[in-house]
Amino acid sequence: MRLLLGLCIAALLSAAPPATLQMNRGMIQQYEDGPPVLRPDTVTAGETIHFSFHLQGFTRKEDHVLVSYSAQAFDPHGVPLAPAITAKNESMLTAQDRDWQPKLRGNIVLPELLFPGEYKLHIQAEDEIAGTSVMLDLPFLVAGPPVAPTASLEIQGFDYYRDDEAEKPLPVAAYRQGEEIHARFLITGYRHKEDGSIHVSYGIKLVNAAGNVLFDNKEAAQDDTTAFYPKPYIPAQMGFTLKPGTAAGEYTLEVTAHDAVGEQVTSAKRSFRLE
Repeated sequence: MRLLLGLCIAALLSAAPPATLQMNRGMIQQYEDGPPVLRPDTVTAGETIHFSFHLQGFTRKEDHVLVSYSAQAFDPHGVPLAPAITAKNESMLTAQDRDWQPKLRGNIVLPELLFPGEYKLHIQAEDEIAGTSVMLDLPFLVAGPPVAPTASLEIQGFDYYRDDEAEKPLPVAAYRQGEEIHARFLITGYRHKEDGSIHVSYGIKLVNAAGNVLFDNKEAAQDDTTAFYPKPYIPAQMGFTLKPGTAAGEYTLEVTAHDAVGEQVTSAKRSFRLE
């Protein structure tokens, strides 16, 4: 009777379905094995994000375990920020490792410029012995300047500042004689080629209240960079000083941006007062 019962139990165990591969305790972390980054906490463009997760339900073949993963970060529109990274964990287990779960880690460097919003890290883990896989998406918030995507070429956030270090624009755009004038703006809505290259330039023109042009630089700056994740926007800033003896009054700075790839042109004007 005992022999029959033992044979039945053995048959049931051998017929039991294999465990399902599962990913748990997945998280974005402030640093390797550090605390999780949870809402409303944010990360910033250019930062390295760390992540980790555990696997269970993997197959052991003669105490041999082989699991792997690929991970890739995506923007809010599903565009990848960087090439996917991969890693493997190969281990030999003993009888004492019955409850052991492999912990896999990694990190991804974010692009230097990103729109603020919700992004995600997509992870796919695989049990290479069983040929099974499981996926997990980890959302994370990116903080940034108040800039938004635009459907066409546009100049945003055109304002004057006290100096290069000022965080907020001047409530009243006014300067004294001899003071350096500081302006900043962002360019959005330009196109890029399939290789991720952009070709954007801008010119600047200063006009007085009578409509006389004080200077006109049609090629003040240009950006011809190429990246896996094309720049979502171009931050620009400038500083200049008017000649001594320039009459007090209102002056208008005009910025004209050109997108060579998308064949677009746009301009924006902003006035300041010289006292």
